[in-house]
Amino acid sequence: MDGNTASLLDKVLQGAGTGGADIARIDLDKLRFSPCREWDYSKRVKDCRRDDDMAVIFDALDGADAVILASPIFFGSVSAQTKIMIDRFQCAWLDRTERPAGSGKSRRRGAFISVSAGAREDFFKNASSVARNFFATIGAKCSCELFFPGLAEKDDVLKHPDYLEKAFEAGREIIKEWMMADNITVYSTPSCPFCVMVKQFLKDKGIAFSDIDVSSDQAKAQEMVEKSGQMGVPVVDINGRIIVGFDKDAITEALGG
Repeated sequence: MDGNTASLLDKVLQGAGTGGADIARIDLDKLRFSPCREWDYSKRVKDCRRDDDMAVIFDALDGADAVILASPIFFGSVSAQTKIMIDRFQCAWLDRTERPAGSGKSRRRGAFISVSAGAREDFFKNASSVARNFFATIGAKCSCELFFPGLAEKDDVLKHPDYLEKAFEAGREIIKEWMMADNITVYSTPSCPFCVMVKQFLKDKGIAFSDIDVSSDQAKAQEMVEKSGQMGVPVVDINGRIIVGFDKDAITEALGG
C-alpha cells in the first residue's frame, strides 16, 4: 500500500517508534479474506471456521497494546477492505459479550486516520463511527482521530508538511498516553458480593481492569496481602493506590474524578 493514507500512517508509526514501541504494519490489500457471514462463526475468534488471512490480523491484534486504523474515504465511509476486515470481528464481538467484566487489555489504545479528496464532515463522521465500533469490539480506547481533507491525487500529502507533522506527533502522543494510562487490578473471589459490586461499578463507568480471583491463585493472594496489609476482598489497585472494600468515593477520586 502506498499513497496519501500510507504516508500518513507511516508518520504515525514513526512517531510511535520514537517512544520505544515495537511496530508492525499490516496492509489489508495484500491479504486475502472473505466477507463475514455470521452463521459461519462460532462465538470465539480462535474457533473461526474460515481458513484465510484473517488469522494474521487476529494474531497481531491479540498482542497489541495500540492499534492504528488507516483508511481513505470511499462513498462516505471507510474502504471496502477495511469494512470487510471490521465485519469479520463479529466473532470477537460475540466473544466479548460473554467475557466477565474487566477481561481484556485495560490499557489498549486506538487511533483512526482517514484521508479524503473532499472535505465533507459527514463522511468523516460516518467513517469515525465505524472505526469506533471496531475499537470498542477489540477493547481499545479511541484516543486519537486524524482527518485529512483535500488529498485528491497520489502523494498530495507531500505538499502538506503540516499534515505529516501532525501525524508524527499523534504517534508520539498515543504511546505517551498508553504509558500514562490507568492500570487497574481488582482482587476478588467469586463468592464475594462486594467484589461483584465494585466490578460492576467500574464496568458501568466504561473502565477496563484486570480481575484476579485470589481464591484460585495463591501467589496473587499473597501479592494482594502484601499490597493491602490484610486478607479481605475486594482490593482495588489503581495505579498503585490501594483501596480495600467497595468505596465508591475513593475509587472515583483515584480515577481522577
